[in-house]
Amino acid sequence: MSQTEGLLDVEQAVSTFIRAASSFEEMRRDEVRASFESGVANIILGKKLAEQWGWQDITAEARALLQHKIHQAAEGGTADGVKTLADIHNHAAYSQLGEIADLTKQAVDHVIEAATS
Repeated sequence: MSQTEGLLDVEQAVSTFIRAASSFEEMRRDEVRASFESGVANIILGKKLAEQWGWQDITAEARALLQHKIHQAAEGGTADGVKTLADIHNHAAYSQLGEIADLTKQAVDHVIEAATS
């Protein structure tokens, strides 16, 4: 085998590896997005995973979904809404997503303020 043939084999192997890695990453991205439909815990876990992989688009998507759920729960002012806020807060705190946990605290304060007014 000539040196040129050897380089071509290495180049082809690298190209195959890159395609496989890209395919794996796209598959994982699709799985994370699909998991968002399964509830708050999966949105939070997906956000955490997206942050670790550097997927800003999915991180932003998860954040927007969580903000919407927090807003929805707070605006309802019901016991179910408070339960939803507590669930989001607990999952966020456990996953060390302080920004989301802080949003839930603000929403709970809003619900309490509205209930006592």
